[in-house]
Amino acid sequence: MEKYVVDLIIVGVVSWTTLFLLIRRTSPKRTFEFCNRLVSTIHATLAVVLASLSVENWRCPVCPLASKSSPSQMKTLAVTVSYLIYDLACCFCDQQVDLDNAIHHLVSIVGLGAGLAYERVPISPSQNQKFPRIFFSVRLISLVIGNEEMTTQPSAGCY
Repeated sequence: MEKYVVDLIIVGVVSWTTLFLLIRRTSPKRTFEFCNRLVSTIHATLAVVLASLSVENWRCPVCPLASKSSPSQMKTLAVTVSYLIYDLACCFCDQQVDLDNAIHHLVSIVGLGAGLAYERVPISPSQNQKFPRIFFSVRLISLVIGNEEMTTQPSAGCY
């Protein structure tokens, strides 16, 4: 993983935490959950904007499949990983620990972290018509381990 990505993740975790603390300080009567959901809404909005800006070709947003991620895609993933790390910590700071949510965050962090480490962004199953949904997990694993035969096949809709 490149240094700028690691630095962005660290700065991101600090930024998300600072934003949460600012919201808590400016709205002391609001609950922990409300403040955290406000940060989540800001992240969701930012993630959509950054993801939209990182698309290089709107005719085929995932082409070529399993190619090296662009710097803007890497930055977008790093922002999301930093948010997930922040939110994972929040899972354990709330009054009641939600194990399902914590596992969701851990799996997401590991998956996106693998995408950052290999500099490849896995695509969603709906974008790849060549493989049925049930085989998406196999495709994702092959992407992570670098099985070129499974990862470099273009999908039917991409040119």
